[in-house]
Amino acid sequence: MCRRRRGGRGRQRDPRAAWWAAGGGHCALSGWPGRCCGGPPTRGPDLAADEAARARRQSLLAAAVRAEEREFANALHDTAATTLLMVGIGQVRSDAGWLPAQARRDLDRLASGSGPAHAHADVVELLRAGLDAVPLTVEFDAPEEVRLPYDVARAIADAAGEALTNVRRHADTTRATVRLRGDSQALRLDIADEGRGFSPAEVPATRYGLRESVHGRMARIGGTATITSAPGEGTLVRLEWRAGDG
Repeated sequence: MCRRRRGGRGRQRDPRAAWWAAGGGHCALSGWPGRCCGGPPTRGPDLAADEAARARRQSLLAAAVRAEEREFANALHDTAATTLLMVGIGQVRSDAGWLPAQARRDLDRLASGSGPAHAHADVVELLRAGLDAVPLTVEFDAPEEVRLPYDVARAIADAAGEALTNVRRHADTTRATVRLRGDSQALRLDIADEGRGFSPAEVPATRYGLRESVHGRMARIGGTATITSAPGEGTLVRLEWRAGDG
C-alpha cells in the first residue's frame, strides 16, 4: 500500500524559510536577527563604516578648532601681547606717538580672524600694511602685486611682521630691508637688518615668536623659514614658498 506525501509530490520547502522557522534568524540570547548563531549578515559592516566616517569628521573638526586656536594665539602674541610687553619693559614709551595707532591695528588684526575661505589676497598689500605697524624705517622692494591664496598670503605677511618686530625689539637698529621676489607660483621674501645679530643655535626652543610665528606659520602652508645671523653681523630672515608644496 502506497502512502501519499503531504503537500504534493514535486513541492520542496525553501531551506531559508525552514532556517528562520527554526529560530535561526534570531540569537537565542540577544534576540537580535543575524547577530550570532550563524545567521545571515546584517548591517554590521555598514554600521562600522558609519562609525568610521563619523570618527573622521570629528577628527577633522577637532583639527580645525586646534588650528584656529593656534592662529589666534599667534596673532595675539604678534600684536597686543608684544605691544604691551614693549611698553611694560620700557622698550617703548607709553606716550609714544605711534602707540595709539598700533593698538588700533592690533585690535583690528585680532578681530579679522583667519579671513574668508577660498579667497585670494595680494601679499604685497598685506606686507605694506604690516610695515605701517612697525616703528622702523623700512626699505621695501616688491612687485606691484602678487595674488596668493588668502591663508598663504596672510601667513607670509604675518611671519614677516614678526621678523620686523624682532628687529625692533632685539636688533638695536631702526632700519630694515624687505625684498620680495617671485610670483603666484613661487616666491622668496627677505627681511634683513644690520643690527647686533645673534646666534640662532642658542635661541631656546621655548621662544614662541620664532618657533610658531615664523617657522610654524611657514611650515603650515608648505613653506620654509631660514634665519641667518651671527653676533655683530646683522640678521637675514628668508621666507620661501612654492605652490603645490603645502
